[in-house]
Amino acid sequence: MTASGFARCWNESFPDRFHIEPSAAWNQAYGSEWFRPEWSGETIGQGGETAALIVGKQGSQADTAHIAALAGQPRLCRVLLRESIERMRSSGVRTLRFGTDLDHFWPGVPRSVSWLRGVLQQAGFVLSGELCDMGRDLSAYRPVRQATELGARVARCRAKDVAPLQRFLAREFPGRWRTDTSRKATEDPGDVFLLWVKGRIHGFAVTQTPLCQRPHAGAVFRAHLGEDWCTLGPIGISEELRGKGLGDALLSEALVGLRDAGGRGCTIDWTVLTEFYGRHGFLPTATYQAAEMDLAPVS
Repeated sequence: MTASGFARCWNESFPDRFHIEPSAAWNQAYGSEWFRPEWSGETIGQGGETAALIVGKQGSQADTAHIAALAGQPRLCRVLLRESIERMRSSGVRTLRFGTDLDHFWPGVPRSVSWLRGVLQQAGFVLSGELCDMGRDLSAYRPVRQATELGARVARCRAKDVAPLQRFLAREFPGRWRTDTSRKATEDPGDVFLLWVKGRIHGFAVTQTPLCQRPHAGAVFRAHLGEDWCTLGPIGISEELRGKGLGDALLSEALVGLRDAGGRGCTIDWTVLTEFYGRHGFLPTATYQAAEMDLAPVS
């Protein structure tokens, strides 16, 4: 499977909103350290091109796995999915999720892609909840609140700030945000905004622009955002300072930073905080449901 072949098959399967470039296909699938070739595969059509594909990934626990991508002709996708599930089960996987993987394409199943929802449900996935991507044009953005009002300051991360940031993340956000943010700060430190209070890091906001080394998360679908695309997220505040308006201040100053650098079409992916981001003018652009399947053997 080539990255260009993957992107072609994917883009023919999904609406323009979810179209990807070959580089994103590689980074999020075959180039990911979590990619498992034995759980992945493709079906070649009569013309020699990919007619369907599936990408499986290892989860954060030994007995969890993810279907990171499933695209192509629905009939063929059903076959690939069934085969992948059996290989995962024989490998000891007990919990299988669609999306939500490290280096993910989607945080769940898009509500707008009915054929994919049907294929997954037919295979035994249970769909639940709702989350969304949100977006807006930053050209007219005005800050909701500034950190200086609250005795704090926001500044772009520097190379010397990476180590204290990693300690902060280990203490406050030990899950996947720690992994994603640490990698981003190492690769592109200036794309991470830090909230400082009394000389200590108390928050972070990850951003992306066309200059970043490895677009991920919301930037995977950047093609629909225009040339001046940008993304924001994840964003987090230390537990002891939550509820004091610092989240709005950090978000405001990160968005101003993106706007002043020329950012326009901005997306925030994988969130349930519609009210929080709505205060800053963001509106839902895509909705998803979580999808999970129990692979434990039936006794």
